[in-house]
Amino acid sequence: MPPSKQGHDTGKPLHLLIIEDCADEAQLLVSLLGENGYDVVSKRVDTSEAMRMALDRGSWDIIISDYHMPQFDGLEALRLAQKRAPDIPFIMVTGTLGEEVAAGIMKAGADDFLLKDKLARLVPVVERALREAEERRQRKRTEEALRVSEEHFRQIAENIREVFWMAEPLTRKMLYISPAYEEIWGRSWASLYENPASFLDAVHPEDRARVVKELAVQKDGLPFDHEYRIIRPDEAIRWVRDRGFPVKDKTGRVSYYVGVAWDITDRKQAEENIRNLNAELEQRVLQRTAELEAANKELEAFSYSVSHDLRAPLRAISGFANVLTQNYAKQLDEEGRRTLGIVCAEAGRMGQLIDDLLAFSRAGRQAMHLLEIEMGVLVQRTFDECVAHAPGRNIRFTLHPLPTAMGDPALLHRVWTNLISNAIKYTRPRPVAQIEITGQAGNNEVVYCVRDNGVGFDMEYASKLFGVFQRLHSDTDFEGTGVGLALVQRIVVRHGGRIWAEAKVGEGAAFYFTLPGVIEAGS
Repeated sequence: MPPSKQGHDTGKPLHLLIIEDCADEAQLLVSLLGENGYDVVSKRVDTSEAMRMALDRGSWDIIISDYHMPQFDGLEALRLAQKRAPDIPFIMVTGTLGEEVAAGIMKAGADDFLLKDKLARLVPVVERALREAEERRQRKRTEEALRVSEEHFRQIAENIREVFWMAEPLTRKMLYISPAYEEIWGRSWASLYENPASFLDAVHPEDRARVVKELAVQKDGLPFDHEYRIIRPDEAIRWVRDRGFPVKDKTGRVSYYVGVAWDITDRKQAEENIRNLNAELEQRVLQRTAELEAANKELEAFSYSVSHDLRAPLRAISGFANVLTQNYAKQLDEEGRRTLGIVCAEAGRMGQLIDDLLAFSRAGRQAMHLLEIEMGVLVQRTFDECVAHAPGRNIRFTLHPLPTAMGDPALLHRVWTNLISNAIKYTRPRPVAQIEITGQAGNNEVVYCVRDNGVGFDMEYASKLFGVFQRLHSDTDFEGTGVGLALVQRIVVRHGGRIWAEAKVGEGAAFYFTLPGVIEAGS
């Protein structure tokens, strides 16, 4: 059975350089290796010049050299091989060899030696030499990879702004500290190698005890992450964040700690600015709340005055005007009766205006009680109430199925009352009034629409619709105070909705508003 050839790739020929003056001796070496399973590709040389050319032009797995040659000495061949191809294993073969010579050959750098009368050992010797050569090459590749890796690590560590460090867990002896330490601490990084605890000298006195306590977790092999202040030699105070974690060996023992520290002063300053802004904002909110509470109290006082103080003289005016109308109308001429009618009408209009203003004021302050509302039921009831005040009108009312929504029933009743009353009012010139109400749910909200075939309005003035006392039609054509739509907008906005209108002069109008939809369970 052929040998295992552990030191050589069995899929490739064995390239053998033979330093030998006798061709038969060289052929014997090739034959012995071939008989033991090696596919040998060989070249024989017997001079130093020929050996130089062979080394320069060929790629050899192993060199076997005779010790005694007439024109070329084996030791000279060994020195030449070490100079030109030090990684190729070299085996010396000789007829007789004393201990002193053998020691000299090995000391000179040969991998092994072999007596010609013991060539049976050739294959094991070659295998061992090839294996050891491969181990040396592998070790060299590993060392080179490690060197390159260390160089890359050094370049990275020395060029990042953060401080990278490595330390022993118990003694805290510094194994590595990057030069960025000098930029942040303002102190020599070399000083940490001499005294690892010297970095604590820079820690702010108020933070030092805490940092020492937190660093004690290194003894327990735990990671740490802490922030503290340092005082630089120029007395500037900087904030630092320091994170470290243990690196353990196969047995779980902590070999060393690795960490990164970086300057977080800008972040800390930003956090402090935010805290100051929040405190300032909170103070402003408190001040604004106090101002709003004072304004609400003034508004309540105004509402009380409107409700009580203004109504009293208005009731007197209206009452005496009615007395005049009922008891003295015959004593007045036509112009007097017309003037008295105007007084009564304006007194009534003033009363309605007071009612609307009070409703508008309360709508912004009234507590809301949100419920799930069956909107179709509420709209039908509201329409029945409104149409009762328009006897004799021919109104074609179309109510489509309406999605439910979340809202305050009392406030939304006011919304529908104003929108439906307006639709009834502004369709008065039409022989058949057409009022249609629709609704559509989507995107967590519901959109409702009240559409009519009334007189409409010019969209150029649509922005004035929802302002207090803003009207797009004269009082002689259509009665009103100009408060109703402003009240509708206030209620809708308080519910978190929107309101808008679309219209054309003479072609009717459509009022849209949104409300929050009902969120289904589990959605």
